[in-house]
Amino acid sequence: MKRIILTTILAFFAMALFAKSPRLAVEKYFDGRYNSNPNVETTIIKSENGYFRSLSIAPTEKAIIEEVTKAFEQDKKISSSVCDTWSGGKHDIILSFFFNGQPVSMGFESAPGKKTEVFISGHPDAFK
Repeated sequence: MKRIILTTILAFFAMALFAKSPRLAVEKYFDGRYNSNPNVETTIIKSENGYFRSLSIAPTEKAIIEEVTKAFEQDKKISSSVCDTWSGGKHDIILSFFFNGQPVSMGFESAPGKKTEVFISGHPDAFK
């Protein structure tokens, strides 16, 4: 009986060790799919202590904006905090997460007729 209990406890411990952090739905849009699109600007900055990614999408790219907005809304459901700001016709949203014990911030900015901006920022260990 003790052996079964010990095996069960060790199995749960092993699963916890090998569990991956959840992936953000927005992350998939930084895979290079828009690198040749002149209406989408992708920025990726990697350093030892930071990992920053952003998309700037022209208002003419309505399908891309809709896709990214849906992904952002999915991520909003799992965030640890949400800050919504409306000012001068512009809507800003900042989400906070903790992955692998590291804080991650994600932002979204939109305004009618203007570029839609999305960013993800955090320590590189948060994305492993």
